[in-house]
Amino acid sequence: MEQTRFLTVIGLWAAGLGAAAQFGKLSVSFSLLADHYGSGGAALGFAVSLVGFVGILFGVTAGLLVARVGYRRALIAALGFGALCSAYQAMLPPLPLFLASRAADGASHLAIVVAAPTLIAQLSAPHHRGLTLSLWSTFFGVAFAVLVWGGLPLARAWGTGALYAAHGAYMAAMALLVAVMLPRDVI
Repeated sequence: MEQTRFLTVIGLWAAGLGAAAQFGKLSVSFSLLADHYGSGGAALGFAVSLVGFVGILFGVTAGLLVARVGYRRALIAALGFGALCSAYQAMLPPLPLFLASRAADGASHLAIVVAAPTLIAQLSAPHHRGLTLSLWSTFFGVAFAVLVWGGLPLARAWGTGALYAAHGAYMAAMALLVAVMLPRDVI
């Protein structure tokens, strides 16, 4: 690539914020969630880790699967699926179903973190690749900061369901943004 598509790179990074928020939404609202589920105990603690656990189990094969499906298509589908998971979690289903939805969130998260940085690298001129991938590396820290700043007050005021619904809306918006901004012939 001769020129870096900075706006599209920033859009992909913004989509990555949604992926990081799949971890962060539970981290910042954990005590509120514990109040809702009561005696969830260790199972509720597992809800935080389930997203990462899916990555540990399927991380190696995820790259192959995303490459086969296509990076653009996989990213848009993963964002959409993540939006559906968050919308379901916003209803605060019974704990076993909530945990199952967290595992599904993990699949969505994994596809996003495989596809988005690959696409960023492809959209970057060689002399900008270090800059754009450094931007990508900030997605977890920035997402957690935003969630503490805005998500936690939202959850305290309106409940954890409101936070998860807001995350679902963000993920759906990112799926649309990526579908519009990202050219079909990147890789």
